[in-house]
Amino acid sequence: MTGGAAVVGGRRDRTDLERLLDTLIRKGWAGAGASITPLSGGVSSIVAVVSDAGASWVVKTPREQLDVSEEWHADRSRGANEAAILRHLGGTLGPIRVPRLLFFDEESVILGEELISGALGRGPAPTYREELLEGRSWIDVASGLGVAATALHQMRPPASVSGEHPRDLFETLRLDPYFRVTARRCPELSDPLNALIDETIEAAPRSIVHGDFTPKNLLVTGEVPVLLDWEVVHAGDPAFDTGVFTAHLVLKALRDQAPGGHEPPLAAARAFWTSYRGPANVPRSFRHAGAVVLARLHGKSPVDYLVSPGARQRAHSVGVALLASEHADLDVLVQLVRTAQPMNPAS
Repeated sequence: MTGGAAVVGGRRDRTDLERLLDTLIRKGWAGAGASITPLSGGVSSIVAVVSDAGASWVVKTPREQLDVSEEWHADRSRGANEAAILRHLGGTLGPIRVPRLLFFDEESVILGEELISGALGRGPAPTYREELLEGRSWIDVASGLGVAATALHQMRPPASVSGEHPRDLFETLRLDPYFRVTARRCPELSDPLNALIDETIEAAPRSIVHGDFTPKNLLVTGEVPVLLDWEVVHAGDPAFDTGVFTAHLVLKALRDQAPGGHEPPLAAARAFWTSYRGPANVPRSFRHAGAVVLARLHGKSPVDYLVSPGARQRAHSVGVALLASEHADLDVLVQLVRTAQPMNPAS
């Protein structure tokens, strides 16, 4: 390692971080005395904070093999898509913030992004996922995210994210490991899942779609929320975003002994859908929600907080019902969650 530079953190990712810091120093993005500290939660990318000459910023570089137990590869060039949309948005999205892009090294696929206050650990800026798991719904945050999603989906997609390459990456990172893997593992669900895949691919007109619109990618700062992790951005079906966000609220509502029961996530869902005024097809959004619930049980990236068989079976039953409904809306979802009973996932 370059003299004076330092890696802070455990051994597991130390070699990757050393190489990343050496690259930053060699290319002039960081000084010889810089240090690097990993941030947790990066499945698809290595994410860390660089401290250099009194300034700190976030460095991010995509993984070729995602950090999951199963084989899951994706083209590292997806980093260029995130850089493009961050440059396009310029730090804001309606009432919320997005990180400002500081630089993009195309050769090494490395992004430099502004460090949002509190991004190290929980601090003053936990993720919305963490807050929901503690039973805090932050209604204003959910409402603001609905307004932000409206603004995103109503924007004209820039050429940088409108081509086939970003959509191919969406298939590699979402449709394949989520929906197609679930269809293979649960053959009784293959017909509705494959129909939803076809509708998603053919949806028109196309909107800017975040592609990972989940509570873990939203920082709750106490002031303006910050939406992170744009590497799956593409021009496509906005109902995927609204469905993904709704699915994660459903999953949190169905945990055993959740703080506050199932009502805090349901209140967040109501706030989000009350403020959303975008072009996403509502029934398809709730079918996406059902499909994502099922994918996070049976796909390549299962959630880690639905532990008991009863909780997993309740989630499965809600997912199946939403996926099968042609007329689902928020009221249907709330009723399903409140009355969910375990069922045999193979039935």
